[in-house]
Amino acid sequence: MTDPLFSVLLPTHNRPDVISHAIASVLRQSETSFELLIVGDGATKETAQAVKAFSDPRIIWLDMPKSKGFGYANRNRALSTARGKYVAFMTDDDILFTDHLLQLRARLDAGSVLACTRAIWVSSDAVAAPFPINLQMPDELHHFLHHANVLPSSCFGYLREALGRGPHLQEDVECAADWLLWKKLLTEHPMKPLGTSDQFTVMHFAAKRRARRDSGMPDLKALLEIFDNSDWWPSVLRPTVTEDQTEQAVWAAQLCQDNGEQTVRMALRRVIDRLAWERVQAGLGPLGRVNLHRFSAARATEPPVDFDDDAYLTLNPDVARAGIDPRKHWLNWGQFEGRRYQFPTGAGSSRPGWSGRLRRVFRWPRSRKKRSV
Repeated sequence: MTDPLFSVLLPTHNRPDVISHAIASVLRQSETSFELLIVGDGATKETAQAVKAFSDPRIIWLDMPKSKGFGYANRNRALSTARGKYVAFMTDDDILFTDHLLQLRARLDAGSVLACTRAIWVSSDAVAAPFPINLQMPDELHHFLHHANVLPSSCFGYLREALGRGPHLQEDVECAADWLLWKKLLTEHPMKPLGTSDQFTVMHFAAKRRARRDSGMPDLKALLEIFDNSDWWPSVLRPTVTEDQTEQAVWAAQLCQDNGEQTVRMALRRVIDRLAWERVQAGLGPLGRVNLHRFSAARATEPPVDFDDDAYLTLNPDVARAGIDPRKHWLNWGQFEGRRYQFPTGAGSSRPGWSGRLRRVFRWPRSRKKRSV
């Protein structure tokens, strides 16, 4: 039997409600040369039944007694039987895009000892957010290596022979053995840098054991606060979940639709672009800033009844200089930018001294009449 290109390691204990979606996403991979090592770490009867419901010959079910902590010892036992040139990690509550293994393979085939893709974080109410870290950036890579693990293990794949015959995962730690493994690989093989893909290929869901909307992740919490206070978040990234559904079931169905993965990726890019735009706007002065939160479904289709054309052009000299009709400008841009269309109470364009104050604020030059010859 020909050895597979990938050995995909998937440990599980008690997730009969969602593991079928994780397994199905591995079986749908465009890169078909793999074995799927499902490690039962004291798995419940229901979890074992969910695994055995699949009949794909690439699945190898390893039912083991519960080992200490997160079951790193059992994972090492499974990896000692791995036949793949490359190893990819997977969890029982994540979902992979179909090109995940292809993205990893391209980087590993190019000579990297470790490769990773990007993750989509999903809250307990199914809101998807692009985790904005890119390990191609030197400072972000430094933070990852020396301060904190910021990507789920499902994002990574590595060259199996780079670790020799010894155990791959450190067994005497309570958690983060995968992070220690990534750092070990990069430290021991400095001439084979991390291979990174800028594609989002992993949907990482809020951990059930934490029972929190943001899974206890400060970064996801910050993104959810932006979502809660915005009306622009793409609808495709906030599907409706009923009480009898899991977030994984809803997202698995959505990704399997025609162009489902591509639609999600495009929406993620829109979110990233919007976050960058708002960061730029926050750095502008009050005259240049565009308050995008003023956009709403209740967009005005006619200027207010007290709209003053002359006042709008005087208060907004850039509009006057551009020669744009004041009412059209207000409808298309001004209402969202919070532009004023009336002089302050009691003031008017002909009020003595008012035009002079405007010129000082806006640096608008005095109009000069041509001399008669």
